[in-house]
Amino acid sequence: MKLIVKLIAGILLGIIIGAFAPEAVARVLYTLKTLIGELIGFTIPLIILFYICSGIAGLPRGANHLLGKTVGFAYGSTVIAGTWQPW
Repeated sequence: MKLIVKLIAGILLGIIIGAFAPEAVARVLYTLKTLIGELIGFTIPLIILFYICSGIAGLPRGANHLLGKTVGFAYGSTVIAGTWQPW
């Protein structure tokens, strides 16, 4: 129940700050939100990649090809997702 109260308080605080804060404060907060979002979006594929690599490292001998394919696929999908522009 505490989490719901915190969420509601955060939403109300955001509405109040957004309504009464100067535009410069809103721009700074939006910039921080965007930067943190980009950072999270960049690190999630790396976390997945390392999780997969650690799992493959625990496989028996001869799994090198599987590891190479997985790393190539994860890196390639990250690059494509970062450069693809919707029309």
